[in-house]
This record gives sequence, structure tokens and C-alpha cells, in this order.
Amino acid sequence: MVKLYTRDISDLYDGAWRDKLALIPPERRKRAQNMRKDHDSARSVGAWLLLRDAMSAEGVDIDKLTVTKNEYGKPKFDGAPEFSISHAGPWAVVAVSDSPVGVDVESARCTIEMAERFFTASELEGAEKLSGDAQALYLQRLWVCNEAFVKALGTGLYTPFSAFNVVLDGGGAELEQNLSPLPFRLIEYPCGDFRIAVCGLGTIIRA
Repeated sequence: MVKLYTRDISDLYDGAWRDKLALIPPERRKRAQNMRKDHDSARSVGAWLLLRDAMSAEGVDIDKLTVTKNEYGKPKFDGAPEFSISHAGPWAVVAVSDSPVGVDVESARCTIEMAERFFTASELEGAEKLSGDAQALYLQRLWVCNEAFVKALGTGLYTPFSAFNVVLDGGGAELEQNLSPLPFRLIEYPCGDFRIAVCGLGTIIRA
């Protein structure tokens, strides 16, 4: 089972994130303090706080655990559930699972030019049939679904989006891929002007 956790982190804007620094590990604390933009620092801190709460709901105290990373940089806690983390705009999202999982949240920032660079011919063809807001939403959905899958693989952007295919329709998104024998599935969630995609195994629920 996959559980999705979300948090509006706008309450951490304007330096309020500094009051929470004691709750995050030294490496992430330093990273947040070194970021040039206040909102970026707030997102970094807020995402970790959400991860902390999500793991606590699963009975895990991450303050007592050490983060390790795979060869592609995906983080993991030894002896704890798998997780994936993302943030954009005022949103932080975390997916927790007992099996590989990926999550992404994005605004409608993907353009046709980006699609030509990253997506498969089939995905691009679907986007080019649309225009205006419909096209923007289609590209937004493609991006979060693609990124959620490569996060679930554990490779991130080391795996090009062109190595697999995402098929969108009004009812959801489906994967066409031969990169993993695991039966990954995608679930999408609207989040205001943002879009969330979760990629995992079995049931996916919003906690």
C-alpha cells in the first residue's frame, strides 16, 4: 500500500521556516540556510517536516535514523518504509510505502518545447492535438507522471522520459514500460493549480 501525505507550507514563508530548523537534520538545515530564496528554504524545511510526520504516522521516528542514498541519490532510511518526496509552489508531498514508490508535484510549467526535448513521440503527438489550457494541463499531467515513475525506479532523471511511455485519458494515466518487472501504476491528484502523481504498487490512498 502507498500513502500520500500533503502539506501547504506557505505558513513557513517570510522566514518562519527558521523556527523549525531544530527539527531537521544538520545537512538539510545547512542546505535550507544557504538557499537564496526564502520560498525555496520554506519548501525544503516544510518537505522534511511532512516526511517526519508521515513516518511518525507509520510508527517510525526518523530522528533516530540515518539517511542513506542509492547510487542515483534517492534517499532511504534503513529499516523503515520506502518514501519519495517532492515540493513545488506552496505544496510539499510525501509518499510512503512498503515497496518502491515515487511522487511528484508540479505547476503547469511544461511547454511544447520541453515536451519535444523530453517526451516520446506518442506523448508529444497527444499534446499537439490540444491547445490552450487543455494542452497545458496535458503537459502538466505528463510531466508529473513521468517524474513519479523514474523516482519509483530509484533512478530519477538518470532515466530519460523517452525510455517509456505514459498514456493519458480522462480516466487517468497508464504506464507502458519494460524498465522494471514490477507492476507499477500511476494515480493523479489535482491540488489547486498544481498536479500530483504517485507511482507505486498496490493500493494508493491519500492519507
